[in-house]
Amino acid sequence: MASNIFEKVLENVDIVDVVRRYVDLEPKGKNLFGVCPFHDDHSPSMSVSKEKGIFYCFTCHEGGNAIKFIEKYKKLSSIEAATFLAQEYHIDISEFDRVSTQTSTINKYYNAMDTASKFYSFLMNDENLSKEAREYLKGRGIDDNTINEFKIGLSIEDSQALSKTLMSKGYLKSDLIITSLANENEDLFIDRIMVPIRNESGRVVAFGGRIYKESSKDQSKYMNSKESPIFKKGETIFNLDKAIDALKTTNYLIINEGYMDVITSYSRGVKNAVAIMGTNITDEQVNLLKKYTKNVAICLDGDKAGMDGVKNLIRGFEKANMNYSVTILPNDADPDEFIRKNGIELYKEYITTRRLDKMGYIYEVTKKDYGAITSFNLESFKNDIFRQMRDETSNTTIETNLRKLSLDLKISYEAIKEDFKQYRLRLNPNYKENKEVKAESNKFSVKNAFSKAQEIVINYSINDKSYFSYIEGRMGGRLFLRDKELRKIFITIGDLYDYYGILTASEVNMKLREKGIDFDYNETYSYSTEDLDKILITFKRESLKEEIAFIKATLQNNLLSKDERDNYLLDLQSKQRELKKLWIRNKKNY
Repeated sequence: MASNIFEKVLENVDIVDVVRRYVDLEPKGKNLFGVCPFHDDHSPSMSVSKEKGIFYCFTCHEGGNAIKFIEKYKKLSSIEAATFLAQEYHIDISEFDRVSTQTSTINKYYNAMDTASKFYSFLMNDENLSKEAREYLKGRGIDDNTINEFKIGLSIEDSQALSKTLMSKGYLKSDLIITSLANENEDLFIDRIMVPIRNESGRVVAFGGRIYKESSKDQSKYMNSKESPIFKKGETIFNLDKAIDALKTTNYLIINEGYMDVITSYSRGVKNAVAIMGTNITDEQVNLLKKYTKNVAICLDGDKAGMDGVKNLIRGFEKANMNYSVTILPNDADPDEFIRKNGIELYKEYITTRRLDKMGYIYEVTKKDYGAITSFNLESFKNDIFRQMRDETSNTTIETNLRKLSLDLKISYEAIKEDFKQYRLRLNPNYKENKEVKAESNKFSVKNAFSKAQEIVINYSINDKSYFSYIEGRMGGRLFLRDKELRKIFITIGDLYDYYGILTASEVNMKLREKGIDFDYNETYSYSTEDLDKILITFKRESLKEEIAFIKATLQNNLLSKDERDNYLLDLQSKQRELKKLWIRNKKNY
């Protein structure tokens, strides 16, 4: 007997039937395969096993049971996904009344927010009521398509309009108070443009209201819903539900401060922006972002609060070991303002080509704080930059910022470099430059032909992105290397290409060192696709030999069932045939 709602649902659903409702599946061996809906897939890479009750994508590595599939596909919580399947397959879950009751109450709150959103949209679609609001939005570059895309609505001057509507549909006054739609006396939002705030599943959990009339200038410009059982500000990220789909092609998220920044950029084609709705980011928000990507581009408002907020975001992303960059827009502009004034193409250029790392950001902020550099503050500014870099271990970062300092102060690089060396010596008499003392790092030695082949694969991957993509395609992903440390390097190189695009070999090496990875890249090697093919054949051959040896050893186990033994024998024969083909192909190449 099932002990919880999850077990009850899984006992009564067929994962093949569940997945087949959303993905076309074709039989291949014991399993079925289909195009994975969780990444930009162009060939069937997702396997579904009826026997094991699981799905797994061999490219993006998403996998799990039927509940997990629905959770990912429909962007629901696990309990919501289980309840959804129970309803779809008419599974009686009444024995779990407490869970059902809690779910029912939460769903009531979700439904109240959804009804409120539809009501606000209805008012926005009334030409007479919304004329002034639409003119305001049009002035900010927000057209009808964007209004409909984000379901931007309108609350009117009638302070009871929403309450009357919801209570006529059976909601209690207490429901409206709990969900922050109203207080004891009136609706919470009155005469404002309404922006629904959705969770990662796309359910409305809160609202942001903005004034739009000149007569409302004495009120707070923005007002957000208070927290409720379905809305925790520190656990919610605006537009994440839409941006998740964009990650299939961009692989990184742009982090903005406010929802108007996101709406403005989204309406002009930048679909991968989200807003943390403030300048502070919580661990919960960081973990929510990391659930979907390790790569983020920070672009907050250009005022002091925004600049201070960047430091908070950097701490959060470093703690979570995420890749980040920072973009500072000129003239203290926020993204919304910058895009409307300069256009989306220049904004995209800033995001993609004018990105700063942590030290680069600190340098620019420090320089901005000083304003004009004169003979009176030159030494102070220089020492502030030195102080920020005193614990820096990357020679590349140090040189980059010392050269910036040289240009800004109009002093030779050699003089600045010597000053910094003396500064460090004063702080630590035992200090030596990195070229004399190497920090502990990951070094790798060649032990056999297989190890050598793996190292050469890494060299090719560093040399050019096209080689990396070729290797990834030929080897069927990024997890094929047997050596754990080399596999980590290969995956990291892939993450760097995903995030930065085209990089030179020296740039890849530099960014690897910044992550504490010191690999002996061979610059003098003669790189060619023909030689790479030979290396990959060598690697595949050695890999197949290992797999064949493993299968032969497994077949010595007398506890194997007949079916298991037959499957292993078929696998062994298949791999032996593949190995023979590789020998023949390799022989022809020489």
